[in-house]
Amino acid sequence: MDCRLLFPTIYLSAADLKERDVDLTIADLQVEEMKVKDGDDERKPILYFVETRAKGKGKKEKRLVLNKTNAMIIAKIHGFETNEWIGKRITLYPTEVFAFGETKTCIRIRPKAPKEKEVEADGQG
Repeated sequence: MDCRLLFPTIYLSAADLKERDVDLTIADLQVEEMKVKDGDDERKPILYFVETRAKGKGKKEKRLVLNKTNAMIIAKIHGFETNEWIGKRITLYPTEVFAFGETKTCIRIRPKAPKEKEVEADGQG
């Protein structure tokens, strides 16, 4: 088991993606107060997904803190109006970036929308 998964949070991390692309459907976008490194609160956009909704007692809904890079990629795919992102699909993937003098793992969004799920002939999808 990836040791980073031993300490789960409500926020998606690169480790949660298990080194693969993950297609998700945007359920909501909210701007929420978050604690930042210096202990202050900062307002950040948070994406919620249909597929990560909490299921069962005590389960927490996984969500993604949206940075400017990822927001601009979604805007390129689905338009700049965030209300129109609801119900749209995106592909998350884990990668690394060099920031603040070190290499860090992160989540990025593929620059194309994933193909829609195919519906079988009997309509059962």
